[in-house]
Amino acid sequence: MKKGYTILVLAALSAIACSSLFMPVSKYSAMENRYLTTWPGLSVENILSGTFQKDLEKALSDQFPFRDACVKLSVEGELAMGRQDISGVYAKRDGSYVEKVVSSELSKSRFDLNLRFLSKMAEDHQVPVDLFMVPSAPEMEPYRLPAGAPYYDAASYRAAARHSLSSGKAKAGEVSVVPVDFQMRQKEHYFYTDHHYNNHGAYECAMAYRSYLGKKRRSYHSYGQKLMADDFRGTLYSKAPRANAKYDRIILPSLLQKVSVSYEGGSDGHLTNSGEKDSLYDLRYLKEKDKYSTYQGGNHGLVRVKVKDGTGKGKLLIIKDSFANSVLPYLVGDYREVDMIDLRYYTGSVKEYLEKEQPDRVLVYYEMSNFIKEEKASALIR
Repeated sequence: MKKGYTILVLAALSAIACSSLFMPVSKYSAMENRYLTTWPGLSVENILSGTFQKDLEKALSDQFPFRDACVKLSVEGELAMGRQDISGVYAKRDGSYVEKVVSSELSKSRFDLNLRFLSKMAEDHQVPVDLFMVPSAPEMEPYRLPAGAPYYDAASYRAAARHSLSSGKAKAGEVSVVPVDFQMRQKEHYFYTDHHYNNHGAYECAMAYRSYLGKKRRSYHSYGQKLMADDFRGTLYSKAPRANAKYDRIILPSLLQKVSVSYEGGSDGHLTNSGEKDSLYDLRYLKEKDKYSTYQGGNHGLVRVKVKDGTGKGKLLIIKDSFANSVLPYLVGDYREVDMIDLRYYTGSVKEYLEKEQPDRVLVYYEMSNFIKEEKASALIR
């Protein structure tokens, strides 16, 4: 009986796998926000090198019929068995998520080295450098972390940075850590289903930076907040999709200065984005699953923003990860120009950029664990 059942299951799986060969090829998974592996080309070279076998295995997984439904079923099964973390995220019963980051994934020596690269860049170019390490969701909202779930000690890294860098507002040739007020005024600062902070989180971090520079705080509603979408499910949901997952809202500040925006270098946005724009937003992404890419159409090697009106002065360079994309609208009004460099996609020389452009300040803006793990910080001095 048991043997017959095993044969039946194997036969069913084989039939499903074979049927995938005759179904339309899916090139992109909106749910997972990634490109899928398609069927590999067959050649003697690919077979001998082992490439064909590896690609075929990936394609069978990615092109599996009813794949999205199967993934959701698998997640529910793991949660039913008592697992808290699935595919690198903590999936809570209320339909919210928190990205899992533990101490074993981080390197204190890498962190110290990255701080030294910042100091070297500031010294070489005699420019003030402000390091803003965005607090994680558990730092901002400790209740978001499941009871007993392991998480890295962010406070120790923050203290180490303050100890090794300058105190107060950075002067030319110095690096300072921007202090962040953890007693935020709004309850929710991170998306339920995405690893980024939401519009409130971006606003609070922007106000923290403006306060550090001696600028007055502006009210949240003075930016003309507009609800643009209420059906966003982000990257954490994509890793562990569930039927009862919450939906997030995309809210954008609309009362901003007139700008011209241009993009250079590589990009991770899957919609074409070229030429000069007159907005910090690419509203096409509101119809896509990856709604966070509404901010500048995703990440780019170099984003150049020129402010056409207002009273802002000077030029700010932001060296950043994707968290800076949603804080940018709150900062542009203080400057005439704001450039953003993403080391993952920037193909130029940061050293040559600084020598040529001579920005008034450099803001290094990363979510804390992303800065700790940044492997391209050496590019800051090259």
